[in-house]
Amino acid sequence: MYHLPNPHYKYNKAYAERFIKKLGHLSEQIRPWRKDSNEHKAVESGKYLVDSLSCPFSQVTVMLCRLHALPNVSKFPNEWIPLIDGALKGYIFDWDTLLSDNLATHILAFRKGCSISENKIPPFYMSSYIMDALCFSMDFLAMGWKWTLQYYPIHIYHDIL
Repeated sequence: MYHLPNPHYKYNKAYAERFIKKLGHLSEQIRPWRKDSNEHKAVESGKYLVDSLSCPFSQVTVMLCRLHALPNVSKFPNEWIPLIDGALKGYIFDWDTLLSDNLATHILAFRKGCSISENKIPPFYMSSYIMDALCFSMDFLAMGWKWTLQYYPIHIYHDIL
């Protein structure tokens, strides 16, 4: 559906460990990424403000917040620093695996958190990915929708809905 290129790097714990071993402490790695390097501090334990980053670091970080379905894109964990660095260097990661793993995790958490009898339905922040998959895999003939490689569902159903 998204026609991703074959990954050259697998983003996992081993990749992050190699990054740390090569470049040192994670928080020091992002000091040059900051708008103001004098204000280099974590706002919470292991979290930094996205707004403190200069472009393009902040843009990549916001995209990662969407990929991880964070409800608040104002902070990011320091574990993402190797991924942000690699993305900005043009490394082709296994984005499909990252997305599907995140989607599976969020679906399971959603199902565990739901209780119809108690009218408890937790928020779910990955619905756009599910809509893409549904729209791409179904014709919706009654609505006259047809998907081709030239017209991706995310653009089409956004305008129609």
